[in-house]
Amino acid sequence: MSECDVKFEPDNVHVQIPKGTTLLDAAKAGAVSLLAPCGGQGICGRCRCQIIEGETGRTEVQREKLSDEDLAKGWRLGCIATVESDLVVHLPADVRGTVAAILEDSSLDDIELGPGAEIRKHYLELAEPSLEDQRDDLSRVLDALAAEDVQLDTVDFPAVLPGLSEALRADEFRVTAVHREGVLMGVEPGNTVNECYGVAVDLGTTTVVAYLAHLPTSTQLAVTSEVNPQVAYGDDVVSRITHINESGRGVRTLSEAARECVRELVARLAKMAGIDPRHVYGVRLVGNSTMSHIFVGADPRNIPQAPYIPGVHRSVIAPARELGMSDVARGARFCTLPNIAGWVGSDTVGVILSTGMHRLEGARVAIDIGTNGEIVVGDENRLVACSTAAGPAFEGAQIKHGMRGASGAIDHVFLENDDLRITTIGDQASRGICGTGLIDAVACLLDAGLILETGRMLPEAEAGHLPDALQARIVTLDDAPAAILATAEESALDGPVVLTQRDVRQLQLAKGAIATGVRIAMNECGVEVADVQEILLAGAFGSYVNPGRAADIGLFPRELVDRARAVGNAAGAGAYLALVSADHGAQASLIGDRAEYLELAGRLDFDMVFADEMLFPGSE
Repeated sequence: MSECDVKFEPDNVHVQIPKGTTLLDAAKAGAVSLLAPCGGQGICGRCRCQIIEGETGRTEVQREKLSDEDLAKGWRLGCIATVESDLVVHLPADVRGTVAAILEDSSLDDIELGPGAEIRKHYLELAEPSLEDQRDDLSRVLDALAAEDVQLDTVDFPAVLPGLSEALRADEFRVTAVHREGVLMGVEPGNTVNECYGVAVDLGTTTVVAYLAHLPTSTQLAVTSEVNPQVAYGDDVVSRITHINESGRGVRTLSEAARECVRELVARLAKMAGIDPRHVYGVRLVGNSTMSHIFVGADPRNIPQAPYIPGVHRSVIAPARELGMSDVARGARFCTLPNIAGWVGSDTVGVILSTGMHRLEGARVAIDIGTNGEIVVGDENRLVACSTAAGPAFEGAQIKHGMRGASGAIDHVFLENDDLRITTIGDQASRGICGTGLIDAVACLLDAGLILETGRMLPEAEAGHLPDALQARIVTLDDAPAAILATAEESALDGPVVLTQRDVRQLQLAKGAIATGVRIAMNECGVEVADVQEILLAGAFGSYVNPGRAADIGLFPRELVDRARAVGNAAGAGAYLALVSADHGAQASLIGDRAEYLELAGRLDFDMVFADEMLFPGSE
């Protein structure tokens, strides 16, 4: 089969691939980020790229998503179009995997950390061997530790033995022993007690955030983040599991992508802090159940199928070297927090741990909104967790002009002087609308009376009572009303950025799912609205959304607006706490066992509550 040269701009990357390969696979081969939210199924139409030079195939099957005008201008769907000649392909910014607003904040103020990290170092001055003292090198180290009341019953032989004898003799038998929970992980020459670091990782479906900690003092030294490279295989976990089903090495491909990302983040953190990565001894990771399964190489394919059984619930502990982390200490340990259920992962355990809701009096409701919304209701006595299939609307998918929270996304909408005003991320010309802007826009149009409680958007013929400026924003698309959010002059697109009737319906489905989960979980716990001490809004969405507007569309009860609190990257904060505090690591294990999973699909009241929560709240 003949090969073609494909050049991707603006990256200026060339890749040689066989004729007939899809543009998406060509991009993967060249390590070029080309987003495919549906995992390359050809159903979302979001992987649009422009052919500058050359010929592609399978044009006719793209007409459902691309107009004749689009096709004439060279636009193609990357997951469908095939390479038929040498090509020059331009990838616009909104398909290149960039996310401007990755949440890195993980405040740990006022949290008692406990007795210290599980990973410890001990400095030892050993008696040198002699004819009278012919103990082997390893026994010499273990005996010296026992004399200091450090009893170790296991040795990581592949990590310890290769350099043991040399380490003892490099500094006249002055060494530092590294251990974790009864396991000797390493022996180093000299006194390196202060050179002891760990990394906490929040492996999100879209983004990965990593934190570097100095373990002896629990001090956070650096934080960095990256787009999860798995987005090339789909925006959500279901798309990625579809890829696994269709590929003979799907788990390995996705696992290697995530592991390489974490390896690069660890190296970046070490460079930022000016430390030797060989002194990183622990990596703690949280993520939803599918993400953590894929990272450790477990099969996640049963998770999306009833009865939704994960391969593993407990924490996974393994030598970091076995997971591709070759730059850290040879004996470094990798550890996940436990999952709660197939659809509620270790990231939710991290949220519970860092917010302290498992040990506080009074009921709290934690909401972490993404494609799946994880909800926890509880207090020191009981924790009930559930997951709702909110869909990708909050992340901009399946919305006509939806996009992630990147530069140019409408992030907030205001109703001022009987007209709409928008702000965009980076103060750039609008390229679309992200989840927070979507909520604001619908809330504003509800206030104005352009959208009714049922979600119906008024057509122009029924909007004569509205102010002229708002009437001017009503247009008709696909025989249904739509509202202009950013005019063609304010937009970086070929035309205006609009909110369609279908977009409103997608938001209703998403917010209805979250609100249903909150209501049913509260009912299960016997918690009334008046009993709730706080609504804890976790993650990037929770940090950037306007709580008042979220309540206005019915995401949670309006009475709780004043009790809503953004808790930042609470999942990452939980991973960090478990990394630097043995006490919190133990608490995480208890949370994983204690939290009750509530399967909403089996509830007789689900359909009734969901139908009710689909409606928008009435005006006060």
